[in-house]
Amino acid sequence: MIRVLIERDEVGRVARMTVEGHAGMAPKGADVVCAAASAIAQTAVLGVEGQGIPAQVEKREGFLRLEVSYPPGGRSVGAAAILEAAATGLKVLSEENPKHVRYGEKEKG
Repeated sequence: MIRVLIERDEVGRVARMTVEGHAGMAPKGADVVCAAASAIAQTAVLGVEGQGIPAQVEKREGFLRLEVSYPPGGRSVGAAAILEAAATGLKVLSEENPKHVRYGEKEKG
């Protein structure tokens, strides 16, 4: 099972995204649900990095965590939108594949 945890900051922006596990729908390399979750998470990392927003990324087999430190000002709007889109994509993936993806959210604290 893939587990997704989205943690939001005090103003509701995605501050941390953790995606871990394997869907187990198909053998490694052929699992479209794993591939979808990975593509969404990896694209979020690339998008945030492309915005020049300070972020900590931890990646290993079956695990990705992205934590963002939003700077004041307009630059953070793009990163917030990228992460919101990723959160929405992962949530929809979990709704369409409830036996293989679990999605959760909480306020960071």
